[in-house]
Amino acid sequence: MAGVSIYLRINILFCLTCIIFCVHNVRIYQHSVPVQEGAKMILSLSFEKSADTRENPSIVWYKTGVDVDTEIAKRKDTKLFTYASRINVSEDGNLMMDPVSRSDAGTYKCVVYIFDDSPTQGSNTTDVSVTYLDIPTISIPEEIMYGEELNIVCTIQDAHPQPLLEIYKSSKEVIANGTGTKLKYTTNVTQNDAGSYFCRASIKAEMKNSSIRYLYVTDSILWSGSVDNPTSFITALNGTSMYTYIFTMKKPM
Repeated sequence: MAGVSIYLRINILFCLTCIIFCVHNVRIYQHSVPVQEGAKMILSLSFEKSADTRENPSIVWYKTGVDVDTEIAKRKDTKLFTYASRINVSEDGNLMMDPVSRSDAGTYKCVVYIFDDSPTQGSNTTDVSVTYLDIPTISIPEEIMYGEELNIVCTIQDAHPQPLLEIYKSSKEVIANGTGTKLKYTTNVTQNDAGSYFCRASIKAEMKNSSIRYLYVTDSILWSGSVDNPTSFITALNGTSMYTYIFTMKKPM
């Protein structure tokens, strides 16, 4: 009986396409294509079998590990076995994930079994890279005195690949930028530093902004009142704006 010649073609569908051909017995070509978290990914399978074989193939998909391969889905004829609702195997053997999660990154292997052909199986592997980006956060004081040290910190919990972080003032002026998961901007504050701020994190596939925070810069404080007057006022001058705070004082014992 003629031997099985199995070809495995893997297409990762998200604007980019990756094609892998495998001939059973040694010939393996691998390629990595990044897929954005939340997108739909399809690993497409194609193969050839002997013309006289009567068996339909059994198709098993694995995610490979350091010590063991984990079976994630398989199909035999019309019977589908899968371990997550977002994972499916089509009748022609394609593996579909919708949506893709960052935990899906790794190496995948597909094994095709044809029991009345020889050799009985063929397989190939491909590496799947998933890009993802968390929402950044910005830390900034609500109020600060003129001349004091101002610290603005932009952080992001996780991203792949390494993100670009930028701190914006008034939605248009970039005052700091850098790569990594934390960016700090420090300056001695002036009235020109008053305004709105936000942080932006970006990778090639997407970008996300933090919430907007507003910074008030206080020029000086005028106080009036005495211990004989339990209700006193503090007036803070912020540029052309004036804010009045009411507080209560206690007489000394």
